[in-house]
Amino acid sequence: MAKFPSAQEVIIDGKERPIQRPQDQQKQKNHDSGKKKRQTRQHLMMTDQNQRVLVLSKAREGLVHDKRQLDE
Repeated sequence: MAKFPSAQEVIIDGKERPIQRPQDQQKQKNHDSGKKKRQTRQHLMMTDQNQRVLVLSKAREGLVHDKRQLDE
């Protein structure tokens, strides 16, 4: 909040983005969503009340819960 003093409220949410299916079987398994039934990368993003993206995390592979990703 110190970096963004104009933001009165923030929302933190996870987003899964589909990626092209890797050829390597192990990479396919690592990027498997489990929820979306395809290969994805996951991001956490923090937005303000004006729907501006304040923070976007690095991409993570496949099956990671939003809460666990936030804790790490």
